[in-house]
Amino acid sequence: MSTEERKPKYLFSLSDGTFVYVSFDGQKQGTRSFRLFVGPSEFMKKIKVIRISKFVDDEDIRLYLCAKNEILRVEETKDGVKAVFNMLELENLDPKDYEITETDHVVIKKK
Repeated sequence: MSTEERKPKYLFSLSDGTFVYVSFDGQKQGTRSFRLFVGPSEFMKKIKVIRISKFVDDEDIRLYLCAKNEILRVEETKDGVKAVFNMLELENLDPKDYEITETDHVVIKKK
């Protein structure tokens, strides 16, 4: 039985209503604990991440989650969070505003 505790890291949306969600294992350190989910709010499928890169420059962080045919780039700066998924800009959403259920897929509902 796994004792990992998944926590939301990022939640984004595309203009077509597709959501992009990233969670991490609250018990582990490092980028290997990140998971990526993409899809409609009622069934976001898990995307197998094959490479994760994280760059830290002073207070700025750039995170890249690379899958076979997808790439998510997230930039955290003092001005906020910006993200691009497959070259499309994403709208940053606050995960605290949503009920998020994560199993082998993710379901989100606005609170």
